[in-house]
Amino acid sequence: MNATRETLDTQLEKYEARLRSLRCYVNELNDKTSKHGTEREHFHEDLLEAEHNVKYHEDEIARLRELIDAESGGTTYFVYHDSQSEWRWQLRAGNQRIIADSGEGYQHKQDCLHAIELVKNSKNAPVKEKS
Repeated sequence: MNATRETLDTQLEKYEARLRSLRCYVNELNDKTSKHGTEREHFHEDLLEAEHNVKYHEDEIARLRELIDAESGGTTYFVYHDSQSEWRWQLRAGNQRIIADSGEGYQHKQDCLHAIELVKNSKNAPVKEKS
C-alpha cells in the first residue's frame, strides 16, 4: 500500500470513529429529552450543532472513499465485524458490488488482514476449469 493510500485510510478511520461518537451523542440527547420529559428546546442548539457535525463527517467520509477508490483503481477491500462479532472482508468494485469475500469469519482483525494479503499475493495462481 502506498503512502497516499495509507494516509487516506487513516483519515477515513478517524472520521468514521468521530461519526460514530457524534451519532451516539445525538442519540443520548434525544434519549435524555424523551426519558426525563426535558424540553427539547434546552438541547436545541446542541442538537443542531451535533447534526451539522454528523452531516459534515458523512460528507468527508464520502469524499475520502471516492479518493480511495480513485487511488485503488476502483476496487477496495473492506473489513468489518459480522453479526457473530467475527472479522470478515469484502472486495468491492468501483460500483460497490461485492466481487469477492472472506468466506469465513476471523476472531482477530490481524488474521482477517492476513487473509487479504494472501489474496493479493495470489495473482500468479493458475486458473483451472472445474469439471
